[in-house]
Amino acid sequence: MSRIALKSFTSGSSHTSYFSGVTMTGIRSCSSATSEFGPVVKIVQLSMISEDTLKFSAALLKLASQDAAVHKLFVEVQNLLKPRSAYRNPEFVERVKAVMAERQVASN
Repeated sequence: MSRIALKSFTSGSSHTSYFSGVTMTGIRSCSSATSEFGPVVKIVQLSMISEDTLKFSAALLKLASQDAAVHKLFVEVQNLLKPRSAYRNPEFVERVKAVMAERQVASN
């Protein structure tokens, strides 16, 4: 940018005198700097979800679609209004396990 362009951006500013002698010549790209520090590291997130957890989640979603109270609990847990430990209620666990058993029979 020229001095004129810089002055037009800063006119009326308290920084006019500071910027008046500055000219921009360009920006240096730093894309190659990463290889100078060492090898590129790729971060991979491994899935730590067990098969049982997936089955429980699928059964929970099915049950939530059929029962308004379960849906309400599901939404409350997802929105952090209730802790995940709310799913450990023995009555609730039995209902989810029943849906899991139904799904198992249906898949065989």
